[in-house]
Amino acid sequence: MDRLASVRRKDPIAFELPPVGKARDAAAAIAAVISGLAAGELTTGEAAEAAKLIDVYVRTLSATDFEERLERLERAEKCRTRASPSSLREGAR
Repeated sequence: MDRLASVRRKDPIAFELPPVGKARDAAAAIAAVISGLAAGELTTGEAAEAAKLIDVYVRTLSATDFEERLERLERAEKCRTRASPSSLREGAR
């Protein structure tokens, strides 16, 4: 037996955030967290954890958006290269 008591888990908090579908929506979400902290609805620890989650989510959105844009650019470049036979002749010079 490694331990005598179970690991203490934090209780979930009931706190409503505005939807965060895009990175720019994070400002409203963080403002809601700060307002909840100021109103005493959240502890400083809860507010910090919520802010971390929002930050990670926004970073994930940004990385996903970047990856999608890069893939579109790469596909467009491949199509352009295939569609332009003169570019192949010029590259052989």
